[in-house]
Amino acid sequence: MNLRKILSVYEVVFGIAGIGMTLFLLGPKVLAEQGASGGLYVALACIFALAIAFYSLSVLAGILLFQMKKIGKSISIVLHVLQIPVFIVAGVKYLVSLGLSLSVYFMVAEKAIGFKFFVGPQFSLGIGYDGLMLGINIFAIILLILFAKVQVNSSSL
Repeated sequence: MNLRKILSVYEVVFGIAGIGMTLFLLGPKVLAEQGASGGLYVALACIFALAIAFYSLSVLAGILLFQMKKIGKSISIVLHVLQIPVFIVAGVKYLVSLGLSLSVYFMVAEKAIGFKFFVGPQFSLGIGYDGLMLGINIFAIILLILFAKVQVNSSSL
């Protein structure tokens, strides 16, 4: 199996897993808050929609990449660029990962460096977090380099 097919399968499998996890874990929370007033329902619904869109784009990109479509490679690259930063800044947390994550981060207040390895989809957006943490997802960078090397049919979208 060549690199393009392996990366295509990776995107489809973890994209489907991400959709499933989002529906299973976040779906009930959105439904429970549906009748509530205030911004919690809107915030949860937005995060839910963003997560479903992200993982659905991954499935689409994987299928198109498998078909050697240039647009599949482009979408894959954008999705993996979005997975590189990991941070908590001004109370806002951002951590997005399709399937493999090895985050290296610096926690400013603690003056400590941390590492976190995770297998599986992660979609963590939120507010109200303490501290300042800056980091990167090493696997996202490695996969981005691999996606850049994939050969596709340049004449097709």
